[in-house]
Amino acid sequence: MTMRNVKFIEHDFDEANLRKEAESFDMWDKYTDPRYPDGEKSPFEVVYWDESIQNIPTAYKEGYKFLDKYGLLEYKWTILYHKLLANSVLIPHTDHNCLAAVNCILNDDDMNSKIQFYDDEGIEIVQYKKAIINTDAMHSVKNGPQDRWIFKIGFSDISINELDERINNLCTT
Repeated sequence: MTMRNVKFIEHDFDEANLRKEAESFDMWDKYTDPRYPDGEKSPFEVVYWDESIQNIPTAYKEGYKFLDKYGLLEYKWTILYHKLLANSVLIPHTDHNCLAAVNCILNDDDMNSKIQFYDDEGIEIVQYKKAIINTDAMHSVKNGPQDRWIFKIGFSDISINELDERINNLCTT
């Protein structure tokens, strides 16, 4: 089965240290988006890379290595962590200023939540660990009984297919 909105990848992120870093934060920001005025009530939380305080050095190191390896430094990218609280729902949405993202789920046993996409071809439900995600397509997540942790590299100027082609061309050459 060909996936429309998810392209699986095999990249060796340092998931244990990424998870350790993500878990070290006492304060996460509620994800805000001008398109959704009730963001402060959202079960979705975020920590972005901030160059001025270098707040997530492990995420930055892993993200930069990935970007460099696949020749993606020239694009507009953001490195961050997402956390979706246990037993919550991330409502259908598209990501703000993000066409595609590389996501790495940091939970060891994240078989309780799947991403669900909605488009003209119907509903696509996908379980993944590491993948390129079409964040420009309408999607949602109904989370299970544990917080869902994601390391993310978001791109505002490259599509899922272009990103997939760059990564897969380097993997096969």
